[in-house]
Amino acid sequence: MFRGLKSEPVPYPAMWHTTTRQRLELLAQPKDLKIAWLYDTIDTSTFRYRVFNMIENVNANSQAVGTWFYSTEIEALSDRLDDLDTLIICRVRYSLPVITLITRARNKGVRVLFDCDDLVFDERFVHLIMHTLDVEPTNAGFDWWFSYIGRIGAVARLCEGAIVSTPDLADRMRDYLRTDDVSIVPNFLNRAQQETSTRLLEDKRRENFSSDGTITIGYFSGTPSHNRDFAIAAPAIARLMKSDPTLRLRVVGYLDGLGMFEDVKDRLEVMPLQDWIVLQNVIAEVEINIAPLQQNIFTNCKSVLKYFEAAIVGTWTIASPTRPFLSAIPDESMGYIADNHEWEAIILKAIQLFRNGNFSDYLENAARKANEAYRWNGYASHILAAAFK
Repeated sequence: MFRGLKSEPVPYPAMWHTTTRQRLELLAQPKDLKIAWLYDTIDTSTFRYRVFNMIENVNANSQAVGTWFYSTEIEALSDRLDDLDTLIICRVRYSLPVITLITRARNKGVRVLFDCDDLVFDERFVHLIMHTLDVEPTNAGFDWWFSYIGRIGAVARLCEGAIVSTPDLADRMRDYLRTDDVSIVPNFLNRAQQETSTRLLEDKRRENFSSDGTITIGYFSGTPSHNRDFAIAAPAIARLMKSDPTLRLRVVGYLDGLGMFEDVKDRLEVMPLQDWIVLQNVIAEVEINIAPLQQNIFTNCKSVLKYFEAAIVGTWTIASPTRPFLSAIPDESMGYIADNHEWEAIILKAIQLFRNGNFSDYLENAARKANEAYRWNGYASHILAAAFK
């Protein structure tokens, strides 16, 4: 495990904590292009990547201004529709206030788009999604998931077009909406996340990427909905830990199915879910990041944020061969790809990379390319092109 990472995380961006009034005032700015996002409520996952990060990019462009509102602020937003060019509805469920807002916006000539970064709008995939997320197929479970996905899909169909995060998801959205007005804007970093990660990478450089003699594997999707994903790699990790006393496992979040690590539990670290800035430090401390995924229509629509969040802090990734991961990791200078039957061999290969002492060039290369491909201010043109077709 990497030690001595002393960099303090940068603070949350000031805009993260703005009031309704402050965000409404942004729409009064003399900008050529004005965009508002609507999201249910603040969180550190979808809101961060699909709303906040987008707005941060837009506001770095001198022509445009972006802001957001929550579902509880629809009335305030409705009163300012004349100030808007584009309204983007991000993964919001069907309700009377939402459909009223969309109708009023379209009647006023505002372009209305739907944004989503997961296959959670098409009820034809409910059973697949529940199976992938390890949800018990009970009547109550089907009731909840059909309601959730059906309501999201109903909102999407009220919009003129959509913005999604991956090519496969774009295909699914085009099919669902019966329109070609679907743009791809991938997930990417925000400024605070990138600045924090740069400091952590510099800490590791100063220490010549030296560790304490152990090698730690990290799994950073640790919620019960990822049980089936983790199970792809877990048996291989457990076997390797039993044969190698210098190998450790860090799991962030809560998973079922950790019983196979009982014999090595002194080298198993389970941490609670982390603040998204602090998480970069937690990732930076481990040598190997794993991103196992089942391979199906649902997972091929997922983005690669679990890859680039690790790459930018100099942590090596082993990922499953979904199409997004294959695109992000085109060769072994960027990371390793492991099919279901290959996890033990590929983990051993990564361990050997570190033990041979010639891994720093690999980590630097992956970090450099990830910072270029997913940088915080690199997507304004993509967002504006989608918003103002």
